Amino acid sequence: FLPTLRCCVCLCGVTSNTISPVESEKQVSAGNRVTLSCSYTGSNVYRLHWYRQYPSSKLHFLLYIYKAGDIGSNPSGFTAKVQDDSVDLEISSTAVSDSALYYCALEPTVRENPASLYKNLYPVESEKQVSAGNRVTLSCSYTGSNVYRLHWYRQYPSSKLDFLLYIAPSGSMSGNPPAGFSATIQSNTVNLEISSTAVSDSALYYCALEHTVMN
Repeated sequence: FLPTLRCCVCLCGVTSNTISPVESEKQVSAGNRVTLSCSYTGSNVYRLHWYRQYPSSKLHFLLYIYKAGDIGSNPSGFTAKVQDDSVDLEISSTAVSDSALYYCALEPTVRENPASLYKNLYPVESEKQVSAGNRVTLSCSYTGSNVYRLHWYRQYPSSKLDFLLYIAPSGSMSGNPPAGFSATIQSNTVNLEISSTAVSDSALYYCALEHTVMN
């Protein structure tokens, strides 16, 4: 069996930075070394992160690396390096258990108090079961004042995250969600509403907070 490693991206913050995978998928024989790479643009880069995700599971943080090359604590067999506007995740000896989706993320440099920048964002309920055809609301609570937008994503097993929509604290909503999907904000809670559920709506749903960055 060949471990399959798929690479996706996430961009954090409101900046002109971009980040993208060099290759979307790699197959490698067990026991071999493999490198996953993402290229990025922009000068105000603080740290670059790597995450791993197994099918039907949440994202799991692996490590981060500063643009200067210093690495935070990393799991055994995993390391990272930055070179020429690209960031690499290296696995020294692959195993079948390494078959997963891997996400690279860019954290921009910000010029404000970090204590006021990084928020708590968490789901109100971890799971909901509802009969087909019924209305359902998924909710996330957050703290902090300098919030720019709140996003909702959907993910099917073994697939990448699909963007659904975002909503500003003022209530202004944008995106191109499937029919029957909408969002609301009430008292530091962001809701994703599905007016009439179907079997195809069975998935993982992610809420994300996009902060205002003062460059």
